[in-house]
Amino acid sequence: YPYAMFLKYCILGEDTEAAKYAEGTAAVNVYMVKKLGGYGTLGPACLALANQEEVAFSTALSDLLGEHKSKSSQGRKKLPDGIVCFPASALFILAKQKGMSIKVNSPFIPIYLTY
Repeated sequence: YPYAMFLKYCILGEDTEAAKYAEGTAAVNVYMVKKLGGYGTLGPACLALANQEEVAFSTALSDLLGEHKSKSSQGRKKLPDGIVCFPASALFILAKQKGMSIKVNSPFIPIYLTY
């Protein structure tokens, strides 16, 4: 829920409200999120985006994509290479809209977004 609200306020350009939900996203218990099938690395990426910290965001985005890669190759959930990581793609788009200079090279973010 905090992640959805974070996205909402980012899209609306309400940075103060977005930052509140970014903090909420980061405060969620990472192990519980992973246990429920979510991304434990999502919180730091949201927080870095809310604070427009390019280096921290790039690192968090890389961690998020690494977690996606790990999830996509597990057991019966094996996914083909290049399956889109929607959370990372959404955050990447929002970072670009905020004017952040983020370089990413991943088969999990559509290549046309990276230009």
